[in-house]
Order: sequence, then C-alpha cells, then structure tokens
Amino acid sequence: MTFRSLATVAAMATLSLLGGPVLAETVSTTVRYADLNLDSAAGRDQLTARVAASIRRICGTTDGQTLSVAADVRRCRQSAHSDATLKVAALTSRNADVLLASR
Repeated sequence: MTFRSLATVAAMATLSLLGGPVLAETVSTTVRYADLNLDSAAGRDQLTARVAASIRRICGTTDGQTLSVAADVRRCRQSAHSDATLKVAALTSRNADVLLASR
C-alpha cells in the first residue's frame, strides 16, 4: 500500500501582536490524495478543494477582522495558493509519488 499525501500548503502566517512587530512563521499541512484518481477531472477537482480547505484552516478568515489582519490573511492565502499550485501541477503532470517540501 502506497501512502500518498501532498505536503502542499505552506504559508507565511503573519501575526501582528498588539501593534508590535510583525512575526512571520511558515506553517505547513498535509493534504492526502491516495483515494483520488488524479487522471480524472473529478479527482483533480477534489484535490483542489482539499487544498483550498487547508489554506482556509491555516490562514483563517477575513470575516470581522481589522483591515490590517484581513490584509495579513489575504497575503497568507496568496502565498499558500502559489505554493500549492506549483506542487499540485507537478504532481498532476507526473501523477506519481513526488517528494514535496517547503522551506
């Protein structure tokens, strides 16, 4: 049995604490795809949906946030989306087990 997962969502989570310095940390999560057929559009769509859900969990929501926090959330989402897009593209173009890392 092959364990397949995509360590795909790495985002710079930016935290501003009480007007102090902005702290950034890299946060990663694993998105599993072993149960998906990445040769099919439906399988790729499901992987995309899982990645999007992971991005929302890592970066949070802009609902009810101050403008600066909402901007941080948007930057986090953009960074995570860029990272994930590259990794998913590499994965689906080869449709093979790929070692994916983030820094």
